[in-house]
Formats: sequence, C-alpha cells, structure tokens
Amino acid sequence: MTELADAAQLFERLYDELRRIAHRQLDAGGATLQTTGLVHEAYLKLAQSQVVDEQHLLNLASRAMRQVLVDTARARGRDKRGGGLQVVTLTEGAQALPR
Repeated sequence: MTELADAAQLFERLYDELRRIAHRQLDAGGATLQTTGLVHEAYLKLAQSQVVDEQHLLNLASRAMRQVLVDTARARGRDKRGGGLQVVTLTEGAQALPR
C-alpha cells in the first residue's frame, strides 16, 4: 500500500475527531464554512503531505483548518472592500460618459 493510501485511510479513521476539531475552530469565529466543508478543505491541503502518525495528522489538519479559515476571512474582507472592482482612469471614465 502506498503512503498516499495510508494517509487517506488514517484520515478516514480520524474523520470524527477531525470534525470535532473543525467544529471547535468554527465556533471560535464568524466563519461562513460548515464543519464538513472545513474538514474537506483541510484534506485537500494535506493530500500530498507525508503523515507520520495519528497525532501528526491531527496537528497538520488543525493547522490547515486555521489556514483555510484565515484565507476565507481575507477573501471576504477583500470582496467587502472592493476586491472585485475594476480600476478606471479619469480618461477612460470621461470617454465612457454620454456626449
């Protein structure tokens, strides 16, 4: 069995514990993600990681979940502050006005 398969089996075996960790982290802030979504996002971040044992996986997953929450909060803040706006120069703006 490959290391990737071993890590996937370990993740599956610890899934309930990972959901508890995710739930605690989500309770700490106003995140828009749900518990299952956070666990799955963490799994995607860890898919290529070399996991030594159960405790190592739990530590890595906890850190990955925090990173996902921070990335989500940053994206939400960026969108809130005009992250999707298009920059227009005065010349372009004047040309767009009806004459």
